[in-house]
Amino acid sequence: TLFELIRYAAQEVYSPARLVAPVPGVRSVPVGLSGNMTALYDQGRHPGLIVQPYKAWSVDGLYVTAFIVTNEHTHPVVLDNRKVRHAPSQQRNGVAPHFVASTFFKKALAPRGHPGNRTTLFVVTDQPIRSVVRGI
Repeated sequence: TLFELIRYAAQEVYSPARLVAPVPGVRSVPVGLSGNMTALYDQGRHPGLIVQPYKAWSVDGLYVTAFIVTNEHTHPVVLDNRKVRHAPSQQRNGVAPHFVASTFFKKALAPRGHPGNRTTLFVVTDQPIRSVVRGI
């Protein structure tokens, strides 16, 4: 179900509607967040990524939220899934320990103003994302 949910979300974001394979029970849910959610990704001392909530879906107690990640740096960036803040120790940074999985659609981003400077981060949680992410 986890793989199917992420695949469905990716198809919803990137594919024409006629090509999205239906998954029984998956339904669209409100994201309930807005603005730049930079606390979801550890950028170190060089912030320059914009992380904006886009859409969310749910099935069988799992929620996947798509975040659009845009590179505002003047140089390319390679995203590292290990820097997505989803570990319980990151709760002090505003992210609660309800993350199940996360993945990027693509990891290499072009510099600001160039094609390919955006991707999608898919975050799977066991609660709606608005209940998981606090204080950002």
